[in-house]
Amino acid sequence: MNFTGPIAEAQRGGYDPWNLPDSFTLASYVPDDVRSFLLPHWHGFKALHPMWYYVMGLYYLVMGSIALFGNIMVLKIFGKYPALRTPANVYVMNLAFSDFTLMLTLLPECIWNFFLGGPWRFGEYGCYIHAFCGALCGYNQIFTLVLIPLDRYNVIVKGFSGAPLTFNKAVSMVAFSWIWALGWSITPLFGWGAYAMDGILGTCSYDYVTRDFMNRSHITAAFTFNWVFPLLAIMFCYWSIVQAVFKHEEELRAQAKKMNVTSLRSNQDQNSQSAEIRIAKVSIMNVSLWLAAWTPFAAISL
Repeated sequence: MNFTGPIAEAQRGGYDPWNLPDSFTLASYVPDDVRSFLLPHWHGFKALHPMWYYVMGLYYLVMGSIALFGNIMVLKIFGKYPALRTPANVYVMNLAFSDFTLMLTLLPECIWNFFLGGPWRFGEYGCYIHAFCGALCGYNQIFTLVLIPLDRYNVIVKGFSGAPLTFNKAVSMVAFSWIWALGWSITPLFGWGAYAMDGILGTCSYDYVTRDFMNRSHITAAFTFNWVFPLLAIMFCYWSIVQAVFKHEEELRAQAKKMNVTSLRSNQDQNSQSAEIRIAKVSIMNVSLWLAAWTPFAAISL
């Protein structure tokens, strides 16, 4: 029987499954070996009730399984049908592979931690590896999501004047995206920036609470080069695409009016044009969903 400490206090005060005493802080909740690498910033925060960790574990299990299945199906389809292995689709395949890798390397630890009550259970170095894998795949996805609209810009805006995307060039850009991601994700392991356990205890990511120069400079640089600049590039590409499409449609309508016909397009041209626009719309949706998912983290990290 425990006669002292927060557990004894809860026993004396009665059991409420959805409310913990204020004395249940994160520092008192985690084991000693985990407390050693829990940032002091989190020590005084009230602990989350273990019930919520089970809820999060179930959420991660369901959503992660859906994500894994979806990405496996995408990769399987590209592998099964050679006609889909176009240079432009190399970017889509890389995006699916990166997301699959993210789920495969991060999901098991999160589910294990949450279903066992929350605190990280893979040691300090396991925490750093977990955070590194998340950063590596995340940066790669950002870079790839810039490559996709750049390709659409080259096809729709530049047209015949643009250099066509070859398979070798697409593979080279994908390889560079991984090198770029590796460069940014490995630096916290060598002193520029840092990885740490999150306040939720079951995951690890960037140390966004320590305010020393090395940490803040890394966060600021990463935000600028992997968030602001990519976002500006994406916005420029899609704005140019919209302008080019509207200008082209206006020119066609003006010419058709002069010739006293309804449309200058053949059915094949209409189908080709609509296919390009559909691809652009899908790309916009992908980027929008990614922005919705990562904007809160980017804002908090600053």
